[in-house]
Amino acid sequence: MREYTIGELVSISGLTVRTLQYYDNIGLLPASEKSINGKRYYTEQDIMKLEQIIFYRGLGFSLKEIQQRLVNKTEIKEMDELLACQEKILYTQIEARHTSLSAIEACRNVIAAGKKPPWGFLSGFISKLNNTDFLSWNGSNFSEEETKKFETHFKGVEAVLAFYHTWKSLSIKASIYYEAEINTEDAIAEELARQWLQMEEYATGGDAELRDIYMKVDGSREIWPDGPRRLMEQADEYISECVKKYCEKNHIRMPWQATGGIKGGKEKC
Repeated sequence: MREYTIGELVSISGLTVRTLQYYDNIGLLPASEKSINGKRYYTEQDIMKLEQIIFYRGLGFSLKEIQQRLVNKTEIKEMDELLACQEKILYTQIEARHTSLSAIEACRNVIAAGKKPPWGFLSGFISKLNNTDFLSWNGSNFSEEETKKFETHFKGVEAVLAFYHTWKSLSIKASIYYEAEINTEDAIAEELARQWLQMEEYATGGDAELRDIYMKVDGSREIWPDGPRRLMEQADEYISECVKKYCEKNHIRMPWQATGGIKGGKEKC
């Protein structure tokens, strides 16, 4: 069996000599053999183990977790559970970044409009949103037929997430604009209304059955997670007023009764 020096592992892995020595010293990746003068030698199996370590580190696992719960475990089921848990953590982190970026954009828009961002509101509200476990949220109890309709329209988890991010971003902006006392006829409020109508058009595609599904979701806010429910309650009236003013100005028929829920596409008068 061929053995590899630490220098060869550096070339293969892209890690530094110091990092590999540290992995050896803590027992994460001990060298299979050491010469009298302390030179380290590694086997093909060690290289495979190192590839696992690099992979898990890239997913955000700590060295302790990798050493105790992953690399030395052979149970596939347990490994899959750990990966599923980490997947959930990473998705939650992604959502937190989306929330922060939406808040930053809204605050910059508020400043450009000559107003001050509502710092007191932001400090508490955004943190509550970031604590929401959105992955376990189904929004409503869909029937099998409704679920198929929904999945056919969005064609994949990525499309669903993109829609959710758009909805949340616009709702965050509406909440911040409201707290900053941005007039519903202001340019940034008009842009909010335009984007909201555009989102609705994408979400329903003019399909009446899809509109009914969204109405069902909107009508069951009592089962929503606390973060999204409070966000929609905060943004609801402001979004409705923005859309109403936008439709009147541009001679567009109101797509739904005055509510921020997603209930239809726009129609020209």
